[in-house]
Amino acid sequence: MDNYTTKNKIALFGPYVGDWKEEILSFRPFIKWIYDNIEFQKYYISSHINRSFMYDFIDKNNYLPVYESLTRDEIKQKNTIHKDIYTKEYSSIILRNIRDSISKNEDVLKKNIIQYGLSYIKAKPNFSVCNKSFSMISYDKDKNKEKIVIIPDRQENKKLLGVIINHLEKKYPNDFVVIGDKKTHFKDMNIIRQRIDYFEMVYKMTIDYISNAKMVICPCSHWTVLANQQNTYVLSWGYDNIAQYKTGGIYGLNNNNSIIEIKRELIKEKILNQIDYEIEKIL
Repeated sequence: MDNYTTKNKIALFGPYVGDWKEEILSFRPFIKWIYDNIEFQKYYISSHINRSFMYDFIDKNNYLPVYESLTRDEIKQKNTIHKDIYTKEYSSIILRNIRDSISKNEDVLKKNIIQYGLSYIKAKPNFSVCNKSFSMISYDKDKNKEKIVIIPDRQENKKLLGVIINHLEKKYPNDFVVIGDKKTHFKDMNIIRQRIDYFEMVYKMTIDYISNAKMVICPCSHWTVLANQQNTYVLSWGYDNIAQYKTGGIYGLNNNNSIIEIKRELIKEKILNQIDYEIEKIL
């Protein structure tokens, strides 16, 4: 029997219809690892239309966006799925249509298209971090975005985040901005949420702000991982299991400017003092 080879086959990454968090923590690093370690004749990818910039290692002509309506509805994106798309519909319609399109474009049999994606299940994907590559996402350097950036993710108590933002307003009114997607608090203060081109630019602008930031302030989350990946000064806090977010943790992100605090040891005054201390070092 001939040895199995992928050199004459085509890789299809996706289609990914899930949320931004799992795209950062799982989907992108998973397919980047495959791209770096398994040789195919060509690589195709299918994900949200406003996130194509994250995959500049794939030929832009081989980027096949999922339905725009799925991308616009961020709230219904949950982990690796979209709440309006059932497993059967995902496989029999979305995936099938994309495979048909590649087969026609490349004039190849569908059996020669090897699909890689995260399991279409409600639970978070669970596979080894050894099969992930957290490479920096390309960004535009912009001095106007060299700010203290706070990302008020909804997993944190809104009241505490409000205290932090009020503190920044009083002490550093011209030096900070609030950013984030629809899963963050304080929509009216969010400079990206106010844009008429929010849909097209939300994640590109988010990456640019995080990458250019003097410091990122956010609860321990995918935002922390993203800031570490982009090698940005970041201050985060959390409860248990925060070691995964630390530099040199399971994600293998060696950011020398990453400060992680245990939230249960932080009263309001202490976290504000910690923020002031870190800000004074960089301003």
